[in-house]
Amino acid sequence: MRAAALLLLAALPGCADSADAPAEPAETAAPDEAAATGAADLPLPDDYAGTAWQVSDADGARYTTFLDPDGTYRDLRNGDPFQEGSWSFDAEERLCFTTPAAGDASQDEGEQEVKADKTCWRPHRMAGDDELVLHGQSGRRIKAIRVDYSPADEDNDDAAG
Repeated sequence: MRAAALLLLAALPGCADSADAPAEPAETAAPDEAAATGAADLPLPDDYAGTAWQVSDADGARYTTFLDPDGTYRDLRNGDPFQEGSWSFDAEERLCFTTPAAGDASQDEGEQEVKADKTCWRPHRMAGDDELVLHGQSGRRIKAIRVDYSPADEDNDDAAG
């Protein structure tokens, strides 16, 4: 079953059919319920680069997705590194996450085919200043909370080079 993290955006991006994919985040209220609570709908962000979003799954795990300006994303699960991949905002106005998957072990070493999992979410509306409501490919609706963005740790880049 596809799950989210915005990400997201992990949440949003962490939406792959795999054993280590996070559980589905909790659903948001129906649009008419949101209107009844007095939450004002605000315009959607013009650009998602350099933003970070957090969702919680039904078991209480928190997934934070950082959408880096270079088109990569980083997911944290309860503050620990979880997964990485690429993100894009496609022509259909969907926030899409591609997570590289392990190669096919049935092939010879060096000839492994790398498969990628791609999941897209359609931003629906902003419910207040920092709550983004998104719809998944299966029709599932989640709420992602905007959190402070932090760039990738530059110390790790220096150690690798």
